Amino acid sequence: MYHTKFIFITLILLTLIFQGCGNDTNSTKSYPTAIGESASIVSSEPNATMVPSEQFLNTITDEIGSILKMHIVEINEKEATTFSKETNYCDISGEKNLENAGDITEIVSNNIYTLCQNETNIQNGTIKINYLENNSEGKFPQSLLLNIEELYTFNDIIFKENVVIEGNNINYNEDGSLKSIDLDISGNIEHDYQTLLLKNLTQTINF
Repeated sequence: MYHTKFIFITLILLTLIFQGCGNDTNSTKSYPTAIGESASIVSSEPNATMVPSEQFLNTITDEIGSILKMHIVEINEKEATTFSKETNYCDISGEKNLENAGDITEIVSNNIYTLCQNETNIQNGTIKINYLENNSEGKFPQSLLLNIEELYTFNDIIFKENVVIEGNNINYNEDGSLKSIDLDISGNIEHDYQTLLLKNLTQTINF
């Protein structure tokens, strides 16, 4: 009798132990971050518990700053804005197609990159940039709106469809170089096998 009770109690204890080990099967991959109510992260690793580090976020915003600076410098240095399709070749097989619309004060620029590589970056995909509050020559925008309408990669950053980046309060130095820009970022951005879900993340980039 004593032996039977011992086996019964042992079986109950083992059952409880194994049930405890399986409690994480329904855990979610989405985690809040310390960025107010603006961001959460989804990990590609199952049951991951990480949140985006400051370095992780800085990498993304730095790359976005590089993208905006590249395009702002490009439009400011052009002799004149053309409203026709341009095709530029980058690297051996890469290609960039550019088409502007709108008018001088509000230029809508469609950029399509196909394996476009130069000394500093690699780009592939489609972006649309609205340059707003330009001067009478179509230069030095005071704000802009960048839309990722299709998958777009810039170096190691992958911007998913429907990413929206606002650039406000664009400031310039006396020599015309870019000084600072306020960012407002929303959408799905992937870096280092992690997808960051952003909603109105604001940050100022200084150049």
